[in-house]
Amino acid sequence: MLYFKIVFCAFGIITALYVFFNNIIRRFGFAVNRLFAAIAFITTLMNASLLYQLLYPDSPHLFESVRVYFAAVSLINQLFFHYTQIFPRWEKRSPAWSIFLSSLPGLAIILLTLTWDGIIAGARFDGIVLYEFGPFFWMYLSVFGFNIMGTFLTNQYKTRVLENDSFRKQLFYRSIGDHVGALLIVITFVIMLYFLNMQEYHMMGIPLASIILLIINNYAISDDRLIDFKKFYSRAAYWVVVFFGLAMPAMALLHYGVQIVFGGQKIPIAGFTVLLFVYFFSFFRFFAPSIASLFRRRYLGFEQNVNEFFQGITTLSDLKDQAGFWDNFFHNTIDALGPRFGIGTASLYMQREDDGAYHFKYGFGEGIDIRSIGDNHDLTACLKRYPGLLEQSMLFTDYKLAEYRERLLPFFREHRIRVALPFFNHEKRLIAILLLGELADGKPYPVDLVSALDLYRIHFEVTLANSIYLDEIKASQVSEHDRMLVINVKKRIIPSSMKQVEGIRISSFYLNNSEYGGDYFDSVIVRPDRLGIFIADTSDAGVDSVVLALELFSVLHTQPATYESPEKLLN
Repeated sequence: MLYFKIVFCAFGIITALYVFFNNIIRRFGFAVNRLFAAIAFITTLMNASLLYQLLYPDSPHLFESVRVYFAAVSLINQLFFHYTQIFPRWEKRSPAWSIFLSSLPGLAIILLTLTWDGIIAGARFDGIVLYEFGPFFWMYLSVFGFNIMGTFLTNQYKTRVLENDSFRKQLFYRSIGDHVGALLIVITFVIMLYFLNMQEYHMMGIPLASIILLIINNYAISDDRLIDFKKFYSRAAYWVVVFFGLAMPAMALLHYGVQIVFGGQKIPIAGFTVLLFVYFFSFFRFFAPSIASLFRRRYLGFEQNVNEFFQGITTLSDLKDQAGFWDNFFHNTIDALGPRFGIGTASLYMQREDDGAYHFKYGFGEGIDIRSIGDNHDLTACLKRYPGLLEQSMLFTDYKLAEYRERLLPFFREHRIRVALPFFNHEKRLIAILLLGELADGKPYPVDLVSALDLYRIHFEVTLANSIYLDEIKASQVSEHDRMLVINVKKRIIPSSMKQVEGIRISSFYLNNSEYGGDYFDSVIVRPDRLGIFIADTSDAGVDSVVLALELFSVLHTQPATYESPEKLLN
């Protein structure tokens, strides 16, 4: 039991230090992260004081370490209460006077715990470290209960009144994990330690509860835009099952295996090593994938749905009936959003050259009653400045969009818009906007659907830009020969000069050796000090060659904002 306590305290210290430095280094600019870093630091001291009691129970400073331990527990409890009062960072916080008044009882009890025997009267070692509680320990428990209940009630209140309704569900799931950690603290630290006088378990319960609370809340404040607590809990449960699936049989083998005798001799250490290696390999090879599929079963159907949806988009390039291309295009890319993902309303707005505004082109469902969006509208200005998917909750969670929150939130709510998808052409000009309304079931958009829609935006943008570009070329080709078409396209896609990187002078010379196709070359800056040069031969097949060159141009210049794996993009 002693070794388990030491391991739990050590892991508690490691976890707390990781959370502390993670919030100090990466997200120090936000008050909620600074406060949580303070919680992690005090948690480090708390676990360190427990570890000191375990390693040096006969120390003359045992009583001082016990006082530090109880004071740290009370301070962490109080700081968690204040943490819930200011979380999440974008919502209206509790008034400063309320936070100040609620902190006074905790500060007083911490001072009394460190200096007065009325709270903690003594400590001694009798096989385990035993605490002697003072006659006024009820004051400590009263403040402890006040902070616990304050945290609980604040959590419950915010899950119902949070202005960002998409985050309410995530806050609810976060509070479930918090309640599990708090329940573990109440059972081991209050009920068993004080009321039942079972003092041997709190040294495992408190470090374990601190690990749970730190990991859950560090995830909650790591990136507000992308958190998905269902997936987080599912992944955590998977690793817990894998850990016990590996650790428990291994411990049983090491404990009981030493008693097994073959031919009058015990199994050598090398034999145990081979057996454990075979078991670990077999477990990860055959059992771990099945366990992972079990915990991911709710996502497998969604992933299959996404894959089938994108297959329908990619087949658009194979359509031979150009007369009915746009009907098939809208059917496969927009109409399919309803049955596939349960989206109740969608409206596509495309830019006109005459006035520059974005006029309604295609859609389904009711709710978005906008006929046109001006080029100087706040929505178009926001999408041009921050190109990418814009979901309503991002107006809260993305601090870069804070300046547009007050202007766009009423617009989104008035027209029941949940998501805006911008589409740009090869010249990075905004050519279309797709607005998506409420889901058919009325729930907020889940994180995995938002991630899939971001990837959908890239596919849609490439196909739409290429189709519009080809239509423009066909319109200008009526009285021209294919040769003129090839020349026109090549002039537009072949660069007049190569990209430049610091420290290297790059010059190029291009001679058009064919008016029916030929070579296509381009360059792209991969990193500040890396230049990629792209060269391709599209043969001399006229229009087919230039279409191939145009496809290569589109692939090279239309890339996602982040270079992530398909699995991560699909969440």
